[in-house]
Amino acid sequence: MLALAFVGIGAGWVASRYVKPQYEAHISIWIPAEDRTQQTAPIGGARVLDAAGWADLTTSYAVLDKVAIENGLLAGTTDTSKQAAFANFHTSDKLVPGQYTLTFTNGGQRYTLTPVRGTPESGAVGDSIGRSFGFLWAPTARQLGTSSPIDFNVITPRQAATYLRQRLTVALSDSSFIVARLRGPNPERDSKILNTLGREVIATATSLKQHNGTQVLSTLQTQLTDASGALRSSEDVLNRFRTNAITQPSEQSITDAMRDPTASQYFSSSAARDSLKNDREALERVVASARTQPIDVGALLSIPSARSAPELTAAIAELNKADSTYQGMRRQFTADYRPVKDVEGQITRLKTQTIPQIASHILGRLQTSQMQFATRAFDAQRKLQAIPSRTLEEARLRRDVATRENLYNTLKSRVDNSRMAQQSSVAEASVLDSAVAPTQPVGNTRPYFLVVSVLVALALGVGVALVLDRFDPKIRYPEQVGELGLHFLAAVPHMNGSVEIDHSAEEAAQAVESFRTLRLNLRHQQPGADAVQLTVTSPGASEGKSLLAANLALSFAEAGYRTLLIDGDIRRGRQHETFGASIQPGLTDFLAGNARADEIARRSTHPNLLVIPSGSRVGSGPELLMSPELPRLLAAVRPLFNAIIVDSAPLGAGADALALGAATGNVMLVLRAGSTERRMAESRISLLRQAPIRVLGAVLNDIGAAAVYDEYSYIEGYYVPVAHESVPTEVLPAHVQVQGD
Repeated sequence: MLALAFVGIGAGWVASRYVKPQYEAHISIWIPAEDRTQQTAPIGGARVLDAAGWADLTTSYAVLDKVAIENGLLAGTTDTSKQAAFANFHTSDKLVPGQYTLTFTNGGQRYTLTPVRGTPESGAVGDSIGRSFGFLWAPTARQLGTSSPIDFNVITPRQAATYLRQRLTVALSDSSFIVARLRGPNPERDSKILNTLGREVIATATSLKQHNGTQVLSTLQTQLTDASGALRSSEDVLNRFRTNAITQPSEQSITDAMRDPTASQYFSSSAARDSLKNDREALERVVASARTQPIDVGALLSIPSARSAPELTAAIAELNKADSTYQGMRRQFTADYRPVKDVEGQITRLKTQTIPQIASHILGRLQTSQMQFATRAFDAQRKLQAIPSRTLEEARLRRDVATRENLYNTLKSRVDNSRMAQQSSVAEASVLDSAVAPTQPVGNTRPYFLVVSVLVALALGVGVALVLDRFDPKIRYPEQVGELGLHFLAAVPHMNGSVEIDHSAEEAAQAVESFRTLRLNLRHQQPGADAVQLTVTSPGASEGKSLLAANLALSFAEAGYRTLLIDGDIRRGRQHETFGASIQPGLTDFLAGNARADEIARRSTHPNLLVIPSGSRVGSGPELLMSPELPRLLAAVRPLFNAIIVDSAPLGAGADALALGAATGNVMLVLRAGSTERRMAESRISLLRQAPIRVLGAVLNDIGAAAVYDEYSYIEGYYVPVAHESVPTEVLPAHVQVQGD
C-alpha cells in the first residue's frame, strides 16, 4: 500500500506539471422582469421570450454556431504559439473537416497543405490557403512562423458549437439576469467569445421579435379583411332595402305609436331575435365547416355574438400566442424537435377541438336566446300589427352596420399599432457586464491532483489487499480458526527445531507463555481430575505438530505433571531424535508383541517426562495402531501419568490420526499460519468429525510479529526464569503389565 501511495504521489506530481491553470470569464445580460399583465393583453402584446426562454436562446445553436465561426473556433492546433494564426479562420459551405498538415518550402515562400485523406494543395504564403477544402483563410508569414510544420484540426461549425456548449455555463439570477461563464486556460480568448455571445443573443432576440411582429401583423390584417368584407355586405343590404322602400309611405304616420312601451319592446326584441338568428346561422355554417377542416377563426370573429364570448376570446388569444411561439421556434429548430411538435399539437387541438367545442356551446346559447327574444317579439307583435315591418328591418340593418363598423375600426387601429411596433422593434435585453479577461486562476489544481492521486493509490492498495485477503487460500489469522468451527486454544510464535527452551532468555518468553496458555486451556478441557490425554495432529505435513507436541509435553512436565509423550507417527516420527534416544524398541514393537511396555519408554531431558519412540518402520504399522493393544497400553499407563501426549501423523497421511484419536478420545489440531490450506483443513476437519473423537480445538502455530497478532503476545519484562534440577527419572516400572502381554 505504501508503495502504491508513493507511486500515486509521483504520478500526481508529474500530471500536475502538464495541467494548465484554469481561468473563468463571465458576462451578465439583463432581461426585463416578467409582466404578468401582458398575459391578458390583446393580440401582439405577449412577450416573445420568458426568462427560461432567454437561457435556452443563449445555449441554442442558432447563436453558438455564429459565435464559433466569428471567433475562429473551427480550427485549432496543439502548438499554442501557432494558435494566433487561426484567429481569422473562416469557412465556406464546401468545408471538408479533418486533420491537416501545413508545411513550408522555398525558404517559407510557398506552402503545402496535406489532408489525411485527399490531394494536397500548394501555393504562395500570403495567399488564401485551403480554398479547395472550403477554407477562407489568408494568414501572413509572420502569423504562420514558417520555420516548422503546423498540424491542425478542422471541424464543422456545429461541432465547434457543441464543444463550446459543453464548456458554457448559463445561470438565471432572480429571473432578471443571465450570467454566462466560460472556464479554460485561455482567458483572453474566452472573454472575446463571451462578448460575441452577448451580441449574438441580443441580435437573435431582436430578429425573433421582429418575426413575431410580422406574424401578428399578418393575422390582424387577415381579420381586418374579413371585417371589412362583412361591413361592406351589411352596407349593401341596407342600401338595397332603402332603395326598394323609397316609394312607400314614411314613418311619420306611426310616430305616435312608436312612443308606446310595447312598440319599444317589440322593436328591441325583434331586432335582438333577428340579430341572434343571423349570428346563429353564420355560426352554424362555421361549425359545420369545422367538422371537415380546421375552424376559420377570422369568420368566427366576424360574428358579433361569438366575438363577445369571453371563453372564445381567451381561446383565440391562446391560439395566436401558440402560433407565434411555433413560428419563433421554427426559426431555431427543425420540425422533428420535440417542443416544436408539442406546440404544433397544441395549435391543432385548439383549431380542431377546443375552439369548435366553444363555438358549439355559443351556438346553443344563441339558439336559447333567439327563442327567448322570439317569444317576447311575438307577444309585442300582436299589439303592433299596424307598425310597418320595413321600419323594424331598417333599424336592424342600421344596427348591424354600426356593429360591424365598430369591429372594423377596432381591428384597423390594432393593425396600425402593430405595424408601428414592428418598425420600431428593439431587443428586450442588453449586456450589463461585458466579459473581461481574468488575471487570477479559479484554483490551484496541483494540490488537487496530488491529493487525488494519493487517495486513488491508497484506495487501490486497500482494494488489492482486500482482494488478496479475500481470495487467499491460506489460514493466516486467529479469527479464521473460528470460521472453521474450531475452538481457538492458543497462538504459538515461531520456534527453532530445538525443544531446549532457554528459560533465562527474554526472547523465549513469548513461546513459554504461549505453551502455558495452551496447557491451561487443555487442562480445563479435561473433566474432573482425570489425566490430560490427547492426540496432536494437523491437516497436512510440515505444520510443526511434532515440535509443538514435544514442547507441550515439556510444558506439562515443568508444571509438575508426570508426562508421557508417545510418538504415534509410525511413518516419519522424529521424537527420538528430538530427545536423543534410540528409535527401537518403540510403539510398533510393543504393538507387534516384540517388546514389553517397560522396554519401550525412554528418559528425557526433564525428570517428569518419559518418551516412547515410534519404533520399527513396518508396513503393517497402520493396522497395528488399529489393534486392541494400543487402547490397552493407554489404559495401563494412565494411572501413572497426569498428562499423556500422543504425536500423530497428519490427517492427510491416512487413518493413523483417526486411530490414535479414537484411542485417546481427544484430538488437538495444529495449523501453521500462512501455510495451512483452508480448503484442505475444512475437508480434514469434516472427516475427523465423523469419527467418535472429541476435537478439543486448534493451535495457530508459527505466528509472526505483525500487528494483527499483538493481542496474542505478552508484555515484555514480566517473564521470570524457572530454575529446575535435572533429576533422572525411572522408566516404566517392570511390574507394569499390559493386559495381553
